[in-house]
Amino acid sequence: MRKNLISSLLIVRIIVLMIFMAVSSNAWTHEIDPINKMIEEILYPVVSIYNDEDPRGSGVVVYSKKERRKKGKWRTFIITSKHVVAHSIFESTLFLSGRVGPRVLVPVTVRIYRKVESVGKTPADMYRSYETNIVAYDSDKDLALLSLQETDTGVRYVANLYKPKLDLRFFEPVWVVGAGLGYEPFPATGIISIPEIDEGKRKSFMFSAPIIFGNSGGGVYRYNSTKGSYELVGISRSMNLLKVNGIATLSAGSQQGVEARTKVKIPVTHMGVAVSVREVCTFLSEKGYGYICKE
Repeated sequence: MRKNLISSLLIVRIIVLMIFMAVSSNAWTHEIDPINKMIEEILYPVVSIYNDEDPRGSGVVVYSKKERRKKGKWRTFIITSKHVVAHSIFESTLFLSGRVGPRVLVPVTVRIYRKVESVGKTPADMYRSYETNIVAYDSDKDLALLSLQETDTGVRYVANLYKPKLDLRFFEPVWVVGAGLGYEPFPATGIISIPEIDEGKRKSFMFSAPIIFGNSGGGVYRYNSTKGSYELVGISRSMNLLKVNGIATLSAGSQQGVEARTKVKIPVTHMGVAVSVREVCTFLSEKGYGYICKE
């Protein structure tokens, strides 16, 4: 009798333990999916920027919230590099004074991507195109701020802005996302190579994650273990170019077919440069949008 009781208790304990493990495993799978977390916090906040159908670069959604004074309206902002949207900025120079005259800012088209659960989807399932207005830019910092024209709805995936209390460090892992060569935004990994570069009128840093043309305006992220989230620490601006002596063949004019010595610029894709978030926040504050960094 006693043996049967002990056996029954042991079986009950085993069953309870199995149920507990199953519930714990199920909760972990649904609540802590590290890959899905990276997709939502790193990948989806990055957008592609177009000039008609011509890809120009990348941008990062940094703010999307309901208006406090306008019921039912939203404000959504995207940060990018100024040179990415330069095709939409037209400035005139006053002839006598040499000062900058009236500006014409043409709307910029962005593609905001969304989660697709299965393959075989059309582009209409993968992204939606929006028109945005250039509301601020700074040529020295190479930054621009775009605002979505549509205000009836917000954007679900927004980058977590790093609050610059701690400095970046050598060897710190980073993730870089951008629309390289016109593809939809995709990630690359690397480390912080140089934590701070003084470029005169802007503060930047160098990273080793490979980038290419089209990454400009995209995001550079790091993981904040204290908060358990990925933070935007910079905006990709450029990659270093190695200048070497080369020979070019002239293709026009009376010298057609003649070879001439020239300087050839070779992209060094693992030496990317990004404008730091500290510089981004300074830019936003100077332009009257400092609340984006504070909220």
